[in-house]
Parts: sequence; C-alpha cells; structure tokens
Amino acid sequence: MFEEFDVIKKDSRVAIFGTEIVGVQIKNFIEKNRPDLKIVCFVDSKKSGECEGIEVIKLKDLPEKKKLFDILIVSTRWHAPETIVVLNYLDIPFLMISTPSECSSKKIHYFEKFKRAISIFKTDEDRFLFNMLWETYCSGYYEKLEQFVLKKYGISKYQPVRNYNAQYLEYINKSVIKTVLDGGFCNGINSLAFKKHLLNLKRIYAFEPMYEKFKDENLDYFINQADFVTIISCGLWEKSGKIEFCENVPYHSASRIIGTRGFSKKKPHENIVEIETITIDEAKKNLGIEKVDFIKLDIEGAEMQALHGAVSTLEEDRPQLAVSIYHLTEDFVSIPIYLNEIMKNYTFHIGHYSYDLNETILYAIPDELLEK
Repeated sequence: MFEEFDVIKKDSRVAIFGTEIVGVQIKNFIEKNRPDLKIVCFVDSKKSGECEGIEVIKLKDLPEKKKLFDILIVSTRWHAPETIVVLNYLDIPFLMISTPSECSSKKIHYFEKFKRAISIFKTDEDRFLFNMLWETYCSGYYEKLEQFVLKKYGISKYQPVRNYNAQYLEYINKSVIKTVLDGGFCNGINSLAFKKHLLNLKRIYAFEPMYEKFKDENLDYFINQADFVTIISCGLWEKSGKIEFCENVPYHSASRIIGTRGFSKKKPHENIVEIETITIDEAKKNLGIEKVDFIKLDIEGAEMQALHGAVSTLEEDRPQLAVSIYHLTEDFVSIPIYLNEIMKNYTFHIGHYSYDLNETILYAIPDELLEK
C-alpha cells in the first residue's frame, strides 16, 4: 500500500504539486507515515501564497526554486501530460501518484481504516481478495478482479450473470439455519436460492418496503406456493419511524433510503416516497421470533444503520451474517471494523460476485458454528 512513497530516499526534501484536497492529504500522509521527509513547499500552476502554512510556488517560478527540494510529488491529473513535459524540460525529479486523483484521495483518506479492516481476516485468501478489491477501488484498474471472478465463479463482463447460489451463502454453515432475516428482499430471487440450499430452513422474514412494485410475477408465484416467506413492508434502519425513500424507477434494486449510497438528493429517474422503518431488534420482538440464525443485508448503503439497530439480536442470538459492503467506500472499511469490535469469537470472510466493484459480501460466522 502506497508503494510509490517507498522510492523516496530517507530525509529527502519534498515538494507537492497541487494545493487541492489530494495535495493536502498527501501532506498529512507524509507527516504521519514518513516523518523523515521534509515538506518544503507546494507547487501550483495558478496559485501562490500559502497552503496549510507552507509556501506555494507557481509552476513558472520552478527554474529558480527547484534547488529547494529533492523530489516533487505530483498529486494532480489536471494537465498531467503538459506538467510532465515541463518537469522533464526543467530536469526536476518527480514522483507521479499512479492513480487518478479521486482514487488517490480515497487511498490516503482511508489508509488507517484499511489496515484495521484487513487485519480482521485470518486467512491469506481473504486478505488477498480484500486487498485486491481495495487496490481496484484506489486504482480504477479492473483486470485482476475480472480474472479472479471469471476463474472462481465463471462471471464475465461479456456475459454478465449473478451467482445467486454462492452469493450470501458461500461461507455460511447452512445446516444450522432455520430462521432468516433478509434485508433487501427486492423481487425475492434470493429466497428461492436460500430454500434450495438451507435444508432446515423454516421461515424467511423479508424486509422490503416496496415489494408490490418490485415483485416478479413468476418468482412471486413460487414464493407464495412454497409459503415460507413473511414479507414486512418496512426498511431496516437504526430506529423505527418514517423516512424518505428514493424509488429508482428503471432499476428497482437500486432504490434506497435518501442519504445513503453517498447521494443526499434524488436523481432525475427517482421518485421520493415515504416508508416505514424498523430496527432488527424491534422486528424480532414484534414478530415473536425466538432466535435469528442468519441475517442477510443488501440494502443499498443502509447496512451500517441496520447493524446499529441489531445490537441486542447480535449479542443474544449470535447469528451468521452476510452483509453487503460495496455501496459506500466508507462501508468497505468501517463495517468490518465495527462488526469485529462488537462480535467476539467470530470468523470473517470476504466474497465478491461481480466483474466490477459491486456485490462484495462480508461474512461473519460464530466460531462455534465453523464447519470442520
């Protein structure tokens, strides 16, 4: 992680090209992780004066100022080819951050959380996949990820297909599950996979605030015929009440509670409606559920809030979990950290079921349920 900085010699004097958010985050990263380096100035194509209390030098003034530093870290992609030509022309040693600026910003901002999150995984396989996903987030290069899911699951971007028989169930101890809480039921397709593979399944309590709009006629027929699903027309959240909900008209599965998935406002193709919310703890009590064996959450960025409303259930029932952590960058690192803090003697695994950065699932299994 941040191998780019390893090439900078100890005790070097550095300048940072770019005074916007990424440049400032690089400064903060250097101060925390490479305190041997001395940041002597920022360089900017337009600005001068100071940034973070450090002198800002204009690009055109570099010829007379270049002796102030040993290496220039380029943190911007704005006019990057032109910048590189100028730096080469002036014989100025520079280090180009190898990712687009937005991705570099993520990499730096979440670095400490990434280190904590990856440490919860016990196996090399899980750490490898978690790191590969994070590097994909931070580089924008998908080739390794595409090769991974093609080899493991036969999923290809040229023939896109979801593996519902593996997703949410890959690491789960299936034989002990009788009662499921399904957050994000959508059209119910996962319920049929659950019924097929969870041989002792008795009941799925499915939370979907807009099932009547989302349901598929054929799937709904089989679900009703089998009579093993109870649908609750509520969204899962950290407290019960009413909340604004964005209905994604062309893509129902992407509908969300407003404010989740990083979007604070509706998009042109979304309708705002009001829905009821409930916590997992209150749902368990209200529905008279004796014990929850398995919780699946894929609720478009509201997973952390739903987990906040499930603390008693997690402590009392020690269920197995399959939680989506791909809707927000923050969730990718923060949900593993949070669950590891509140759920003792659990083993965590990571699964990924898409050729892009969708469909990443964090699994949590109580150690006493690990299959030998």
